[in-house]
Amino acid sequence: MPDDPRRWLHDAAAEPTGPAAFDLLWASGRRRRRRRQAALGGSVTALVAAVVAVVPMVAGPWVGDDATVRLAGGSSGEGCPVTELEEARFSPPDPYPAEPPVDDGMWYGTAELWTVLVDDASGGLKSVWWSADFEGGADEPEPDIEVAYERLDAPGADPVVLGPPGTNAYEYRRGWFMIAGMTPTDPGCWRVTATYRDAELTYVYAIDDEE
Repeated sequence: MPDDPRRWLHDAAAEPTGPAAFDLLWASGRRRRRRRQAALGGSVTALVAAVVAVVPMVAGPWVGDDATVRLAGGSSGEGCPVTELEEARFSPPDPYPAEPPVDDGMWYGTAELWTVLVDDASGGLKSVWWSADFEGGADEPEPDIEVAYERLDAPGADPVVLGPPGTNAYEYRRGWFMIAGMTPTDPGCWRVTATYRDAELTYVYAIDDEE
């Protein structure tokens, strides 16, 4: 074992791992539950085990099957000004891919700070962010990213704040990115404000309670 285990882990993360590594982060709650159950049953592959070691998973509650997360353009309920997908079109700089690795997803933001918005997704998601200024690796293992989730439909409610710091992660086709934590799962109209270095990014989504 090397003297600096953290550096060893991040060097190991630089090895190509295939798209499954990133897909694991963005699976819906239902898919993630199935994978977690498989892991508990002992059918964890070496690849998934390596991803868990390099990318710390943040525990959090799941959205049930009777609730729906509406991100950017989904049916949001009356009075919630969700960010429309057509407003979200953004092409990240090279070497990042032109399209995000998420079904029905779209890049949103600027070169200084961007994320992925999806039209409709069930289950809690990782709060994942990119920046052309983010160095990743052992140079920036704990990025100074903060993401605040504010209930627009519940004035006075305490915001949910993730970070700082966040953690870094790597997937060879998507490069280095930042994970702030797990997105809130309570129904409501949520405004997200992320800050990293001198950049700030805001969008609005809703979680509909369909009980």
